[in-house]
Amino acid sequence: MYDVVIVGGGPAGSTAAKFLAKQKRKVLLIDKSRFPREKPCGGGLTAKVLKEFPYVKKHDLIESYTYGGYVYAKDMNNRVEIKKDTPIMATVLRKKFDAGLIQLAVDQGCTLVEGKKVVDIMFSKNHVKTTIDTGECFESKVIIGSDGMWSLTRKKAGLDPIQNTFAISLLNEYKIDEQLIDQYFSPKRYGHLHLKLNGLAGYGWVFSKKNILTSELVK
Repeated sequence: MYDVVIVGGGPAGSTAAKFLAKQKRKVLLIDKSRFPREKPCGGGLTAKVLKEFPYVKKHDLIESYTYGGYVYAKDMNNRVEIKKDTPIMATVLRKKFDAGLIQLAVDQGCTLVEGKKVVDIMFSKNHVKTTIDTGECFESKVIIGSDGMWSLTRKKAGLDPIQNTFAISLLNEYKIDEQLIDQYFSPKRYGHLHLKLNGLAGYGWVFSKKNILTSELVK
């Protein structure tokens, strides 16, 4: 019997696991992937996040800091420039970042089950029974669903499904010499955000990190 079972080991799930384990709760964290794993994401953390979770910087999970950038409307000729003396955002590599957060939770005493998929969740008056694809079952007083858009936890709890319009995302990461990124994006790592580029519905961005460029198009 666990105090809490958490389904999904992304930043939300692993952070919940870390803080609960720190409070001496018996926590089980389950994820269908094995860490480290890739995750399509720009990897931006706001200044507010850094203030609330300072251990992210302490444990070297940040790649670089962004001090501003450019927002483009429809074409390259219409843009707004934002430049600050202090960082407006930190950037991370999700493969490294998520694995780091998982390790912090484990270090606090959380039990990790990775590479296993939750296939069933049954609720009763006093506990929750969680079953994974190996047939193993785990009981807990509470379950936390951090299992994303297609959340089985949400479905089994009888909550309304998320009503979202589907989008297509194309993401690429390029490893580039740090001095070359300094030349084109400056040491302050300015970002670029495009809204409805060439009339296309959606948006795209480029985040410049220490020696990685992350670009994504969402339509």
